[in-house]
Amino acid sequence: TLGILAQIHMRGGDYPAAHAAADRSLGLFRKHGHKPGASSAMMISAAILRREGRLAEAEKLLVATRDEKHAMHDVSGEAGVLNTLGIAVMESPGDRLQEAERHFLRAIELFSSLNDGQTAALSQTNLAQVYEKQGRGKDAEVVLMGVIRLHRRLGARESEMRAVRGLGGALVSQGKL
Repeated sequence: TLGILAQIHMRGGDYPAAHAAADRSLGLFRKHGHKPGASSAMMISAAILRREGRLAEAEKLLVATRDEKHAMHDVSGEAGVLNTLGIAVMESPGDRLQEAERHFLRAIELFSSLNDGQTAALSQTNLAQVYEKQGRGKDAEVVLMGVIRLHRRLGARESEMRAVRGLGGALVSQGKL
């Protein structure tokens, strides 16, 4: 409940209250030795930091969370953290797009190993953004065409539309108006 409350405060822009709820959640999970809950609370804290633009702090927390998920053999959780880490790295100052690409590729690999194609497709959409920023519009186009086909087959209309919008951007970046 505290984690949800933290996210509500974050979305409302009340970052001090968001951090307080996330910190309380983390403290309770740690007090009771609940590692999965603690790592989820850390993810929420990282999301708050990222929303505040405190990307270096968010990244540090995400790396620690990724390591915890890996140690717990939580493959899905690790993949989710890698996807979020890729976003934080992609948004960070400096040219770190290759690093973001590696995080997204690893997340896709892990989600695919779990036969979770739909979640892998979300990481592929993020990967396409990296490709577009790298000037690799054709690679972004290829990735997004596959994502669109998957979402269409699964009936995931909202996700499909997000990928179609991304495809539009990739086509424009290639001058394919």
